[in-house]
Amino acid sequence: MKIQHYVGCFLLVSSLLYACRKKDLLTYNTSNSIYFLISGASPVDLDGKTLTTIPSDEEFLSFGWKADDIDTLETRIPVRVTGSPGVSERHFRIIAGEGSTAESGKHYEAFPDSYVFPAGAIDDTITVRLYRTADMQVTAKWLYLQLVATPDFSVNFQVNTAYTRTDDTAYFNPSVFRIKIDDIVSVPKYWYTSLFGKFSKTKILLMVSVLNISVDDFNDYMKMSSSGSVYADIVSKYLAEQKFIGNTIYDEDGSEMSMGQ
Repeated sequence: MKIQHYVGCFLLVSSLLYACRKKDLLTYNTSNSIYFLISGASPVDLDGKTLTTIPSDEEFLSFGWKADDIDTLETRIPVRVTGSPGVSERHFRIIAGEGSTAESGKHYEAFPDSYVFPAGAIDDTITVRLYRTADMQVTAKWLYLQLVATPDFSVNFQVNTAYTRTDDTAYFNPSVFRIKIDDIVSVPKYWYTSLFGKFSKTKILLMVSVLNISVDDFNDYMKMSSSGSVYADIVSKYLAEQKFIGNTIYDEDGSEMSMGQ
């Protein structure tokens, strides 16, 4: 009886291992599909450089905080494939999907006929080049990156209707990535007038340069609440020093630049 018991256990364990192994193989041999790598995925390593995944299926970019002589922006969007890595280069396509208001050649560089996916890889990135235009100062433009099927890749993913974006469109499609681009300057959330004085683009860009911080830091409550007064003191001293050496700094309205009271 003991021998039969051991034999039975052995057969049971063997069958479970086989089932797990078979499941792994089926997962590994799934059809080759391509999708945008978004939130919830791990960082990928490309040519020795770590790329942090974009935290959602959309990205907001603005020329509003850039110097006037900056007329292009580039952003890198990661993509990933299912199935086994290819033994040779493969090709995938992206088009401007339905809902795009940005115009090819005017607001962004036209997409190539196809992109090359490297052999032996499951992750890659595409670079999207955006152009600054006068109409972006009035209305933001949207560019919907839409992956489409090729002989090398399918895009057969289900749309998840349980996902809600910031604009309340209740769907998520891993074959679509959205970029919003404008040239509009808006006052950051935690711009404290009592510390920094009247807001202007000229002033905030000077502060960013002097303090070696980013415009996004002015939207960070913890950073501004803990360091805002220090930032104001540093810039105030900088303005005084520049004035002392005969290099008075003026704001965009022509008045002498100053911090808050």
